[in-house]
Amino acid sequence: VVRQLTERGILVVIAAGNSGSAAQTIGSPGSAADALTIGAINKAGLVADFSSRGPTLLNLTKPDCVAPGVDILSGSTGFIALYRAVDGIRFAAISGTSMATPAASGAIALAEEYARRQGGTLTTQMVKEALAHHYDREPDNNVGYGVITYPILKQFIDEAF
Repeated sequence: VVRQLTERGILVVIAAGNSGSAAQTIGSPGSAADALTIGAINKAGLVADFSSRGPTLLNLTKPDCVAPGVDILSGSTGFIALYRAVDGIRFAAISGTSMATPAASGAIALAEEYARRQGGTLTTQMVKEALAHHYDREPDNNVGYGVITYPILKQFIDEAF
């Protein structure tokens, strides 16, 4: 499904999972080659202990990048949030790659719109290239290509288009 969506021009952003720091803990659908898989970092910029790591069972480097995912203030709507409430039952500090993925998705959505206005299209591969170019390093199975931010993507788009 991820491949089919990617072939249709849809950039698929998926949480890496919260199975911990051991190798090969990223499962499906984050293990898909065409998925842009997001791990979690804490406020110090370190990979969260819970954030799943690669390589995948097919020896792909994952996650592709990381974003803040520890103690993210969020709306409290269920049992998980209730026991971590910081403001009655309205807000809670929640951790997980599912908290990092919206931050990454937001940066990517802004960058996709910017790329369209510049006459281009942002792809999964371009996101990886933008991070690789910015950090000037090979990806690893802890942080992938690095921390994803809109300014990094925008700079890459400006140079590409």
